[in-house]
Amino acid sequence: PPTSASAPPPSAAESEGAKVKKKRRSAGKKSKAPVVAPTSVAAGNTAGEGADASACVECERVGWVLLGCDSDTGGALAVVRGPRLGVVASVDVLDAPTMKVQVNGKPRTRLCVDTMIQLVAAQRIPAGTVVYLEEGGVEFGFSAQTAFVQGYCFGLWRGVFAAAGLQVHIVKPQAWKWALGLAHKGSTKDESRTMAAAMFPEVTAGGLLKRKKDHGRAEALLIAAYGHMAAHARTGYG
Repeated sequence: PPTSASAPPPSAAESEGAKVKKKRRSAGKKSKAPVVAPTSVAAGNTAGEGADASACVECERVGWVLLGCDSDTGGALAVVRGPRLGVVASVDVLDAPTMKVQVNGKPRTRLCVDTMIQLVAAQRIPAGTVVYLEEGGVEFGFSAQTAFVQGYCFGLWRGVFAAAGLQVHIVKPQAWKWALGLAHKGSTKDESRTMAAAMFPEVTAGGLLKRKKDHGRAEALLIAAYGHMAAHARTGYG
């Protein structure tokens, strides 16, 4: 009786082709790209991966940052840091960087924008942090030159903060002074220094407010305090 014919053995070429296909299937299973966790980048950091990682560690370490700025040439930037909202761990008050320029043949003091950029970047403040910036305005008795300089300084600070990725909240001089009881007739710069020293005793040890001309530092601190209180007034948080 007839018998079923068995399949002929594969040739050497067919065997080699099967091996190649098997290797390709195996390699395809192992070539999936690994999942990489996203990383955050701190504001104003353009120094490369190493600097970005360092800045991220700094952002995680600092839980809360409060910023206030007196925008004129005698002003300052106040930086309050803490582990969580409302808890103060450190207070830094940085004088506004200035330079001398010639205006109509006379030396005048103006803000130095290049140094301002470096100053803000050096603080390594997380992107999106709110800065309370006093608006330079025109008051009764101001000359045209004084009014121009007030607006010029305010605009420089606003641009520097925006470029650093910070949220700028504008504060009217009359608003924060009225809220803190400093808008009354006869109010002096000394009252601002006294109040700031009481609110932030950390600055008194370093003598940051002992001089009369330190009122710009005091007002930067008070602007920060006012901004914090105004932002949390409706939530009942002190």
